[in-house]
Amino acid sequence: MASLSYQAMQPQHSLPFEILIRGSVHQNIIRHWHDSLEVTYTVSGSVQECFIDGKSFVTKPGNIFTMNPQSIHSLDLCNAQDRITMTYLFPPEFLNQMVPDIDTYSFLNPAEYEDDEERGPKVAELQECFRQVYHLTTSESSHKNLLKILSLTYNILYIYINDFSVDANQAATFIGDKQFHYLSNVTSFIKENYRNELPIGLIAQNVHLSEGYLIRLFKKYMGQTILQYIASVRLQYAYDMMMHTDANLDEIAKETGFPNVKSFINEFKEVYHVTPHQYRMRMKEKRPRRKALSVRMAQARA
Repeated sequence: MASLSYQAMQPQHSLPFEILIRGSVHQNIIRHWHDSLEVTYTVSGSVQECFIDGKSFVTKPGNIFTMNPQSIHSLDLCNAQDRITMTYLFPPEFLNQMVPDIDTYSFLNPAEYEDDEERGPKVAELQECFRQVYHLTTSESSHKNLLKILSLTYNILYIYINDFSVDANQAATFIGDKQFHYLSNVTSFIKENYRNELPIGLIAQNVHLSEGYLIRLFKKYMGQTILQYIASVRLQYAYDMMMHTDANLDEIAKETGFPNVKSFINEFKEVYHVTPHQYRMRMKEKRPRRKALSVRMAQARA
């Protein structure tokens, strides 16, 4: 399983949540947010940067980190042979059905309480639940496994609400509604126009902010400069083109907004530590195994 870069696991009968297994292939998940509650568990190895609301963490096996709805977060998954992570994505519809007042809760990072006298045992209980879910989702599909996954998942949510939650109204707020609105407008504009030149002045003009305020706002809440974010968006689209089309590097660079192929190669090497060509060759070598695993998972879902 470690050769998988990203695998959406809904192993049996459309579970009301997603379980994502990410393996050792380098995958840069850029700064983003969503309405779902996200919980990530490091099965083995280490995530070199887990960014959550202005803080960066390096994870170790057993660590559990929480991304609350609308939390600004990202993952830098280094190319480590033994790194595997498992992530739950709980959509708001599911959470509201289970806990009608879910909006009144804000959830903590269990990883920060592993050595806590009171919460430490609860962290260990969560870790055991995650360990079992990982084993079940990577084993042969069966109705018994489905029931056990559901049982363990509900227990995870119970522990979270009972032992790792605080009143949302009293929780420290990382970003205000106004600033969040500004950031949403900025990132949407960038994603809609990443193929074109994007000077900061043009972005500021289109979102009706001064250039200086925009620069400070973005750096404070996104933890990177606007230019770094633009490059990461372009690289994300370039990565998808590189992995799913036969386009050459010049075509990819042109289509995704890089000024030239050299700029694309340099940005790719900065993040993935190899050239795009080298990365493509590595993935081609691993493709037969990934295809076999995909067939296995399709059979499990049938």
